[in-house]
Amino acid sequence: MGVVVRPVPRHDLESFLESRKEIIELILEKALPRAMTEDYVNMLSGKPAYGYDTESLTMGISRPVWDFLSRGGKRWRPILFTLIVDALGGDRDRTRDYAALVELVHNGTIIIDDIEDGSEMRRGKESLHTLFGVDTAINAGNALYFIPLALFVNNKAGFSDDVLVRAYNIYSTEMINVHLGQALDISWHRGERSADAISEEQYIQMCAYKTGTLARMSAKLAAVLSGADDKTVNVLGRFAESVGVAFQIQDDILDIVTKGEDRERFGKPYGNDITEGKITLLVIKTLQRAPPEEAQTLLDTLSQHTREKEKLDAAIDIIERHGAIESAKEIADALVISSWEEARKVLPACEAKDMLKLFVHYLVERKE
Repeated sequence: MGVVVRPVPRHDLESFLESRKEIIELILEKALPRAMTEDYVNMLSGKPAYGYDTESLTMGISRPVWDFLSRGGKRWRPILFTLIVDALGGDRDRTRDYAALVELVHNGTIIIDDIEDGSEMRRGKESLHTLFGVDTAINAGNALYFIPLALFVNNKAGFSDDVLVRAYNIYSTEMINVHLGQALDISWHRGERSADAISEEQYIQMCAYKTGTLARMSAKLAAVLSGADDKTVNVLGRFAESVGVAFQIQDDILDIVTKGEDRERFGKPYGNDITEGKITLLVIKTLQRAPPEEAQTLLDTLSQHTREKEKLDAAIDIIERHGAIESAKEIADALVISSWEEARKVLPACEAKDMLKLFVHYLVERKE
C-alpha cells in the first residue's frame, strides 16, 4: 500500500504496539477502575446526598466492562491518538489520560452493537449480554459513553476552556455520527431497504459514520489537545476516518476469508456478517457483477440469517468468484493513500510521523 516508505520488520512494529498497549491499559484502569471506590464515584458525580453502594456499582459496571476489556483488542484508536500527539509535538503527560476516552466509547458501542445484532460471541467468548444479562450490558455499555466526559470536568490538565470546549464539541458531534452509522447498519441488515439499492457511496458513508467516526474522534482530539489549528485538525480527522473505513472493509474481508484455526483468533463465528444479513461493500460489489440467479441466491441467504455452513459456503463462493474482495481492497487502499497525501503535508518530519504511516499499513493489511 502506498503509505509505506520503508520496510520495517513486523516484530519491531508489533513490539512498539505492545509497549503502547501497556501504557493504554494503565490509562484505562485510571479512567475506569476495576473496583469502584467512594473517591472515584465522588469524582464522577460529586458527594452523595445519602450514600453509595460501591460494591453493587462494581458488580454492575466495572466487573462486566473489565471482563470485556480483558479479552484484548488492538487498542488501535488510543494508539493512533498517542502517535498524532507525538507527531504534532504535543505534551504526552497532559494528553495521555484522554487516550482512554475513545477506547472506552469504542467498547461501549461494541457491547450495545452485540445486543442489537443478537451476537453470541465476541473476542472468543460469550457476548457480554449473554454472560451478565441484557439489562446490565445495556447499562454498562451506555455508561462507557458518559464516564469519559468526567475528563472534561475533573481532569483538565491545564488546558484552556477554549481547548476543552473544542474537544467537547468534537466528542458530542462524533457521538451523534456513530449512532447515525449504526441506524443505517441496522436498517440495512433488517432488510428495510433492498441490498441492491444501496450504493458504494452510501456504504462508505455508513462506515465513515460508524467505524470512521471513532478514529476521526481520536485524531481530532489528539490534534486539538496538541494545539493544532482547525485546518490541521480537520485534515487529520479525514485521514483517520479513511483509516477507519479501510479497517472496516478489511474486517468485512476477514469475516469471509478467515477459516479453520485462524477463526478462533478472529473472535467471531464463521460467516458472521452473512448470518447477520450485513450489507457490506463485498455484497454490493457482488450484486453489481453477479448474474441475476447468483445475486438472488446471495440476497436470499442474507435474509435468512442462517448459520448453515453449506449456505454460508455457497454465499461466500459467489462473493469470491466475482472479484469483490479484490475490488473492495482497492477501494480501501485508495481512500487511505489519498487522505495520507493531505495528512503528510500538515505533519512535520519526525519519527512519530514515520511510525504513523507504518501503523496505518499494519491496520489495513492485517490478517486477524
